[in-house]
Amino acid sequence: MVFRQDAATLGVATVAAGTWTEKPYHISVTGERPQDCHCDCMAARNGRPCKHLATALLARKYHVYARRPEAQLAAPKPASPVCSHCGMEIDNPMHEVFCSFA
Repeated sequence: MVFRQDAATLGVATVAAGTWTEKPYHISVTGERPQDCHCDCMAARNGRPCKHLATALLARKYHVYARRPEAQLAAPKPASPVCSHCGMEIDNPMHEVFCSFA
């Protein structure tokens, strides 16, 4: 779903089991035309159409945006400790495979 962050930016989020999780990419709106919307997700950065832009275009056309509930924001995951030798997260199961110091 998309929600307004400010007049020129839409945020992208998912809601699963009642928990709102904000995605790390955003949609920039620079004008009225569909071509004036740009997403910074991986697909859009590689020149492919993305579902976020489709959702943003429909939201703009019908003036329907999600309202971000302040009480249900998902807390960010605490940072995992990082191995000083290889730089991988120690909690990562692949750390034992790739790091000779594990």
